[in-house]
Amino acid sequence: MLQNATNNKLLQQTIGIYYEDITFRDILFDSSYQCGGLFIVDSARIRINNCFFLHFATEGFKVQSGHETFISNCFLGQHSTVGGDKGERQFSGTAIDLASNDNAITDVAIFSAAIGIVVRGQANMITGVHCYNKATGFGGI
Repeated sequence: MLQNATNNKLLQQTIGIYYEDITFRDILFDSSYQCGGLFIVDSARIRINNCFFLHFATEGFKVQSGHETFISNCFLGQHSTVGGDKGERQFSGTAIDLASNDNAITDVAIFSAAIGIVVRGQANMITGVHCYNKATGFGGI
């Protein structure tokens, strides 16, 4: 419950799951350095499978609230690592941001980002992740 300071009425705040059982499969998310790739919010049982996240400015993908988002067999990179990239020293993005509980990341390659994975929730599983973050040599983590 929230209390409104101006008229002392109690306001009901609803917090819930608004999206359920959605699958993103075989998709290229190219953000052209303008935004993030995918933002999952207030959801349950979301699957991201065999997707490619490239040229993100903020996050490759972010999961906020809800639970049970499963990410598998994906590739993430702010800058392409094949053929040379003039901006490879200007890493600023985060590949994966988990601000949620009970998620799983399996068999994922993060090939460039200032930060590979940020975990801000509980009971998350990370297995088989190859984070050969080129940005580490330039001050990233």
